[in-house]
Amino acid sequence: MTITMFLYLILGTSISADGHQVPMVLKKWESLEYKNIPANKVSELNGSILIDVNHSASPLIYTLKKPTTMKSFRLKGQIKGDINLSGRSQGEEGADDFLFRLGLVYEGGETLSFFQRLAAPNWVKKLYSLKRNGSGISNIHFYNLISDPAILGKKREHPLSDLLIEHFSVLYDKSTSSFRLEKDQLPDTRVLAFWISVDGDDTRSKFSVVLKELSYKE
Repeated sequence: MTITMFLYLILGTSISADGHQVPMVLKKWESLEYKNIPANKVSELNGSILIDVNHSASPLIYTLKKPTTMKSFRLKGQIKGDINLSGRSQGEEGADDFLFRLGLVYEGGETLSFFQRLAAPNWVKKLYSLKRNGSGISNIHFYNLISDPAILGKKREHPLSDLLIEHFSVLYDKSTSSFRLEKDQLPDTRVLAFWISVDGDDTRSKFSVVLKELSYKE
């Protein structure tokens, strides 16, 4: 057994020249559902994770073994299909879907009170359950693969919550099915988890995403 395989089995990640490699194995990820929204179909495909969207949306969460300050991340994937914007500006009401969002859940002081936990949907409870050693969360920074060139390079707080910060990072090139998301010089705050969001419920879109590789450096 190689040292890399040993670390993979013990830690749930492997360490490569690119840093820490997140496993593309579904049992290492947690799939959630939103209330009253059909969930995406998620499966494994030749060492990758396949996400099929059919007027649906749901998140995938990979919780890190320990809170980690990241310097950078790299992600590689493949798309078949696209968002059905029908001339609308992406992100506005009725068109708030994205082919792929990679979120970093940052540690902070926000927690849920007892009464907030009673009323919160399951995905919100899961988000706050990621806290470690009595800490809470601060926010999620999402890095989005976009379909609308008019919003490229922009940033926003999501209308539903100021905890969700979105960076419209990379424009999907329809001439090729492959895409890359990468970011250097990340905030100097510890990350609790990766949060993947793929959605087509708002725009009644149908497409598929193959998540091939995700790595990060400390």
